[in-house]
Amino acid sequence: MPNNVSWLRNKAKLTQAEVGELVGASGQEISLIELENRTPSVVTFILLAYLFGVSVVELDGKLSPKTIERYEAEDYIINSRSFKKQYGRNASETATCRIVDIVTDKDITQTRLATLVGISRKMVYCYQKNIHRPSLEKAIRIAEVLEVTVEELYSF
Repeated sequence: MPNNVSWLRNKAKLTQAEVGELVGASGQEISLIELENRTPSVVTFILLAYLFGVSVVELDGKLSPKTIERYEAEDYIINSRSFKKQYGRNASETATCRIVDIVTDKDITQTRLATLVGISRKMVYCYQKNIHRPSLEKAIRIAEVLEVTVEELYSF
């Protein structure tokens, strides 16, 4: 299923370069994401969702009728200054994985999480320590298992 980055960006009257600058990516990377020639990092996708005021699930799949109506009904304006102030220029680099906090709160072991998600315990450890970041697909699965949103997996 195609992502909604291009549609939302066009409705917000932003260029690929402008979106890229806001989320810490290049305009070319945004182009590749829109064409689905590149899978963005989970952090980039979360920042794109925040930028457009939608959930990661909506950004990656089907937009809700309410979101479509909001974008169709008006010239949707994104306050880039406010976005930069809230998330900073290097938000994609400074995002911190919260999986360790969430599994502690839910009393789930690394081994159990790894089994439920279908990855190794070592990979869970790497995600928790910010050594690696999960793919969007894995992040969605981790969020489902932990019963949180993908956005809750990271703090900025």
